Amino acid sequence: RDKLARNRERPLTFQQKLCAAIDTALEKQPAGLADFLSMMEQYGYEVKQQKGVISFRAPGQERFTRLRSSTLGNKRLAILIQNNDRFRVEVA
Repeated sequence: RDKLARNRERPLTFQQKLCAAIDTALEKQPAGLADFLSMMEQYGYEVKQQKGVISFRAPGQERFTRLRSSTLGNKRLAILIQNNDRFRVEVA
């Protein structure tokens, strides 16, 4: 088998699941940051805000994933920050 076929057989990582949940929440066009975070909680994520950094933890995940470009990708983070003028996300 080729390398791509093997990659498709693996389950999604917590990071990939988080990206999908963020994409779903953004498609619903949240009214603000509180609304966005509420949606993420409805999707089952634990939300932590500390010193201007927002982090998420999925059920069964050991550590939190920070909301930043290195974990979510520049494109997704740009959508969060620039296309939703109703709120801004502080990123560490």
